[in-house]
Amino acid sequence: MKPTQSPRHPGLPARPAWRISPVAAACSSLLLSAGLAQAQQSQEVVVTGIRHAIETSVTAKRNAEGITEVVSAEDIGKLPDVSIAESLARLPGLTGQRVAGRAQVVQIRGMSPDFAGTLLNGRQQVTTGDNRSVEFDQFPSELINRAAVYKTPDASVIGQGLSGTVNLQSVRPLDFGKRTVALNARVEKNSNGSLNADTSGNGNRFSASYIDQFADRTIGVALGFAHLDSPGQELHYKAWGFSGPGRDCLTHPEWGCGAPTGIPASATFLNGFEAVALSRKQVRDGLMGVVEFKPNKDVHSTIDLYYSKFTKDESYRGLMGSMGDAWGGEKGSAYTNVVTQPVGSASTFVTSATVAGVPNMVVRNDLNTRKDELKSAGWNTEVKFGGGWKAVADLSYSNAKREENVIETYATAGKKVYTTFQMVVPTTANLPTLIPNVNFADVKSVMLSDPAGWGHDGLWKMPKANDTIKAIDLQAKKDMSGMFSALDFGVNYTTREKDREMNELATDLKNGRKPILVPASLQQSPTSLSFIGIPGVEAHDVMGALNTLYDLKPQAVDQIINRNYEVFEKVSTAFVKLGIDTQLGRFPLRGNVGVQYVHTNQSSHGWSKLSGKFSEVTRGTSYNDVLPSLNLTLELPSDTLLRFGMGKTLARGRMDDMRAGADINVTKNSTTGLTTWGGSGGNPELQPWRARGVDLSLEKYIGKRSYVAVQAFYKDLLSYIYTQKITVDFSNFQNTSGLATPP
Repeated sequence: MKPTQSPRHPGLPARPAWRISPVAAACSSLLLSAGLAQAQQSQEVVVTGIRHAIETSVTAKRNAEGITEVVSAEDIGKLPDVSIAESLARLPGLTGQRVAGRAQVVQIRGMSPDFAGTLLNGRQQVTTGDNRSVEFDQFPSELINRAAVYKTPDASVIGQGLSGTVNLQSVRPLDFGKRTVALNARVEKNSNGSLNADTSGNGNRFSASYIDQFADRTIGVALGFAHLDSPGQELHYKAWGFSGPGRDCLTHPEWGCGAPTGIPASATFLNGFEAVALSRKQVRDGLMGVVEFKPNKDVHSTIDLYYSKFTKDESYRGLMGSMGDAWGGEKGSAYTNVVTQPVGSASTFVTSATVAGVPNMVVRNDLNTRKDELKSAGWNTEVKFGGGWKAVADLSYSNAKREENVIETYATAGKKVYTTFQMVVPTTANLPTLIPNVNFADVKSVMLSDPAGWGHDGLWKMPKANDTIKAIDLQAKKDMSGMFSALDFGVNYTTREKDREMNELATDLKNGRKPILVPASLQQSPTSLSFIGIPGVEAHDVMGALNTLYDLKPQAVDQIINRNYEVFEKVSTAFVKLGIDTQLGRFPLRGNVGVQYVHTNQSSHGWSKLSGKFSEVTRGTSYNDVLPSLNLTLELPSDTLLRFGMGKTLARGRMDDMRAGADINVTKNSTTGLTTWGGSGGNPELQPWRARGVDLSLEKYIGKRSYVAVQAFYKDLLSYIYTQKITVDFSNFQNTSGLATPP
């Protein structure tokens, strides 16, 4: 026996070449024939379910060129989570942030969601939020077959983030060997039951998926639908803060507030509170479609379609107000039966008291609705040529729309009622107890009004957002031999347009804003706040009251106009990447090295205000970036991988920071007589966050379904976006002040 050299990895010994005698060959043939006959009678073992999902995820992570985390469905439609956000949050180094009771956005390695990039089948995605971070709760987990998180940059990935990139992947029907149908149904029951009238504590969730192949497996079709009806029943308490020695009311009497009496000089006390019972109905319908066409081994074309519609109706009822310092000329509360507990070495905390003379308690009846619509389409065609060449063309479109209504109505007990609370505020994690002597649920005394003196009897906000991305991507790949296994290069052109509109209406009671009782036709069952000691608060039909009892008037334009904006981006990207397949000493080494060249042209359109007059303004800039990247994986003995990654990444600024709108002023110095420009607002000339990073990962694989990994990373932020005073060219702003300014 003599070792020979491996043709794949020169320098490594190949499998030994054995010399077999004719007699041994004949015996081997007989044994092989018997084994084949036995194998034909045995049954095939197919791994499915959660084991299959784990195997698929571990295999994808192991075969990746960079440091990657992967979650895979155990079967079509079988990711168990309400949304893909919760699935992603279970991956190492990822954290989900919950909004309105559901996981919504994702942090990678503890960095802001603004730093992450998100793709669907390799294509950049819009968001229903105000900025760039994708709201993953818009993606039902049943319609996602796999999600990969790239923690290191790759030159061929367009739209990658500074902290990492999430790539959601839908199913590929031609990967299945037969027709597949999956049905899922679940029910949901909220332990809080129904906290508000006309709401439910029960929900449901179901999905259906269909996969099939036609025309001798040259055409594949996949369809999926997922429905979610999820209730939210939430009780929450919020302290408005704590005052103590040197509190503002005493140090700033000009603010017109009254200080409470009966509190020891060194004691800290509760300033105010908010207790709320919130009921939420969330309905989401998602639809996925894939058509795959592969007439031969050289042509492969895929069309991906995705649609999601999400609605939320939220009833918010509670009680809030100040218990300490009283604002607007009111006298302060009077504390008696005060019990304190030492806190630290120099102060005490009021843990129990009778608090009399508490003014302006506000009963809140709010209604919040939201409607989101997300659409995404992509067409990818891949053609193989002779000599190891392959060309890929990809067209994509993504659009997100959001419309909201945030409605507030206010009431209190009577026209001028002061409340006495029996207050207990523990220093432990337990909630306080606040028992009032006034019945805030009594429909014969609670009146709609403006008890806190906010200048309006209600408020109606109507924010809207619209986000659109269009892209074309052209790539080519050449398979090679030697140290560099492949050459990839390509260009991408992406446009993005996002606009946000913030409309507001003040609502005032008819008949001169006189307080009124809620008509019987609009009354609903009171909402209990007994979890905090308050028996209940009055509840009514918010939309019915708005339509019959209030006059609507637009808020002053100068309060909202600068929050409206449009942002436009045109991004051109060119890249080149070399695949690496060689060895380091005795060990195989694989990976890639590449570079991206990115040209960005951005602008924003908005409104500027000067001396109460408004003018349109459009500003912007352009800049270039060169983003190199390197990924290496060293295959060590005993199924151990050592990975190294480094590169430069970027994340563009938040959309609201890039708005063109601004408050501008021209002032004249009374002493010198000179006029100067000033103002505050967004900055469309913002360049992105940029960072250099180094990553290291040691991974030990144990069988097909297990691994142990240790990772370390370093990020060097080369630039950061924050608020500061800067010198600005005001030549684009119209001077409506009437003051002459220097040329």
